[in-house]
Amino acid sequence: MKNLKIYLGIAFISVLTSATFLACSNDENEKQTAKTSKEESKTNSLTSKAAQTTCEITSSSISVAGTSEVFAGSQVTYTYTNTTGVPSDIQWSTNDPVNIQLLSNTGSTITVKFGNNFTGGQITAGGTGPGALFCQSTVNVTKLACCTPILSASYICRGSGTGSAGGSLEIALPTANNCKITWEHITKIDLSLSDGTKFTVTNPSSLYNQSQGTLTYPYILTNNKINLPFRNQQCSPDIACSATFYFNNGCPTTTATVVTLGPLETSE
Repeated sequence: MKNLKIYLGIAFISVLTSATFLACSNDENEKQTAKTSKEESKTNSLTSKAAQTTCEITSSSISVAGTSEVFAGSQVTYTYTNTTGVPSDIQWSTNDPVNIQLLSNTGSTITVKFGNNFTGGQITAGGTGPGALFCQSTVNVTKLACCTPILSASYICRGSGTGSAGGSLEIALPTANNCKITWEHITKIDLSLSDGTKFTVTNPSSLYNQSQGTLTYPYILTNNKINLPFRNQQCSPDIACSATFYFNNGCPTTTATVVTLGPLETSE
């Protein structure tokens, strides 16, 4: 009988121990499952945030995504943006600090000075924003060609008896693919006519009855060209027309001349 009581006691203790162990084990499993679920949720959140965070560099010099076109010697403004809001902690860099000078290397907007020997390169910006992961963007910078506007001149001598011979000077922008000069890039144009030839244009009035003068931006255009009529009372056999162009895009000052040896001549 005594042995039976001892046996039952041992059995009861074993059952109680097993129950306690199972309870603790289940509790630990539940805690581990909750922890794993929380970590997976955090990982999924970060992954989703990383997938949704995109960034880019914008500029008025960018007409094709990822490519900036600039003139050597010019200054251009670039801005870093991302999809999460106002970006912060932004760092800028370039692969050619000699010819691509970053006037600052922090902030969402910077100004870049391109040297006269600039031929091409890259600008990179990386940063974060409210609730964003780090995002980096690079823009390729290509050099635009400096080129000279085209002069055309027509001239007709009406005969010595009339005492008058008329013509006109026309200035047009180049059409080469790699030359993207606009009228806004030309700050002023100095003009000159030979052999006593005088402009008859009345707008601007400063040119009227003058052999030389200056045009300043904005220009009066017809079909995107400047047209300036003139006359030569001596009915000279040919007229030389010269124009000197001054640019604000880093291109050097340049001069073009056209001589009327027939009904139409051009400086191209």
